[in-house]
Order: sequence, then structure tokens, then C-alpha cells
Amino acid sequence: MSSGPARRRGGQTALAGVLAAALLTSGAPAPAASPILYPDLRTAAISFEDLELRGGSTPTARVRLTFDNAVQNHGEGPVELRDVRRDGSTDVYQWLRKKTGHYANRLAGRFVYHPGHGHTHFGDFADYEVWDREAFNAWVAGGRVDGAPLKRSTKVSYCLLDVQEFAFSGVAAPRTYVRCDARVQGISVGWEDVYTRDLPDQDVVLGHGGLPDGGYLLRSVVDPRNRLWESPQGADPAREGPEANEALVEFDIAGGQLREPAP
Repeated sequence: MSSGPARRRGGQTALAGVLAAALLTSGAPAPAASPILYPDLRTAAISFEDLELRGGSTPTARVRLTFDNAVQNHGEGPVELRDVRRDGSTDVYQWLRKKTGHYANRLAGRFVYHPGHGHTHFGDFADYEVWDREAFNAWVAGGRVDGAPLKRSTKVSYCLLDVQEFAFSGVAAPRTYVRCDARVQGISVGWEDVYTRDLPDQDVVLGHGGLPDGGYLLRSVVDPRNRLWESPQGADPAREGPEANEALVEFDIAGGQLREPAP
């Protein structure tokens, strides 16, 4: 992580060294580093009404589970992404805002062009999975090892935007990220980015004929591989990784149709 190039200050360097030595000798604490205002990304709750099956009911039809999905920022600072172009590639750096107004930055991933949406996305931003409900519950009970979904999306990319405010315990920042820019994208505090079910690739392909009758679960996870830091060194499990950033919704399939599970 870097805050930019250090600046030389000539003859002040020696004086700074003397002052630092005096502080250590006297036992006075050294000044604390400026704290960073981290984002806190969460997948918004998904309801049964957000789901839709598309593709037909014949055995040869290619069936897709489409759904509305939103990513919210509950943190103290924005998630902001900026590109750096070198050697013909486009790296993406996460810019982390400090309370001083300065920034730190770190390499986070890549920007990619999404032909279906017609603009630039941040790659590998989310995972969408469909599980057998009993298998999912057993996977969780077993410590989330030795389990796998029935179906999963390909790597999901997003254009990060402030689409709408949501209700949370803090105060929403002014709307800042308003277009799918190839240079700067983000989600401000108190804002959410919303992808509706009519957008290309906003789905999980269930295959020809769909799934047999039974109980299932959709799992949506933002930043599943922890590319974006939401805490120091990206290490706080309460804010980082798939379990902290997932949303789940149950559904049944009966006769090729979606059914809401009984309470």
C-alpha cells in the first residue's frame, strides 16, 4: 500500500531526526498513523419476489434463474477504484481514504470491457450460486468444507455506481460515482449499486430443462476473493470474505415453476 512518493525536505531532515529521538528518549508516544476510512461491502437481502425463471418449460429449453441484486456500502469510507495503464494492460487500484483527506492505494484487480453491457466493469466482483437446500445446510454445519453448489455463474463483473441510497445506521455521503467510467468507479457510503434481472448475465444458468422438483437456495456473494480491503490488511472476518458478504434466499421448484417455500 502506498500513499504516493515521499517528498524530500532538505535541511529539515536532520531536525526531524533530532525531534524524533527526543520523543523516544522522553517516553512520549510517537504520532499515530492517520486511520483509514474503510468501506464495508454487503450483498443486500434478496427476497423471493426478486427471482424469476426464464427460458421455457420443455425438457430441451435452456432455463435461467434471473434475479435482482444490490451491493451496499455500510462502511466509513467509499470503495473507490482507479485504473493505471501500463504495458497495454489496465490494472485497478483501490484508493482508501484517510481521515486527513489523503489517500492510500493498493493493487486490487483489473478493469474489463463487458460487451453485453457496453462499458467497463471491475472483474471478479461477485459470485452467484444455486444450492440444493439440504446440501447447503450440511455444508454450513460442517464448517463450509467439502461442499459445492449445483450451479454457479461465471465470474461476475460490475460497473460500480451510486444507484440509490438505502436505510442504514450512518449518514449517506453525497452521490459521487454516477457513470461507468473506464478510469474511476466506486460506491459511496450509504449507497448501493443495483443490478436488475433484465440485464445480461444477471442470472445462474440451470441447464436444459432446469432443475428437478425440490428445495433450493440462491447464494450471492460480493467480493468473494477479498480483492477489496474493508479492514486493515483485509483481515477482519466480520467484514471480509464470502460469509460476511453473502445474501441467501430460499425457493422451491415444482412442475418447472418457482414456488415460495412454506414458512
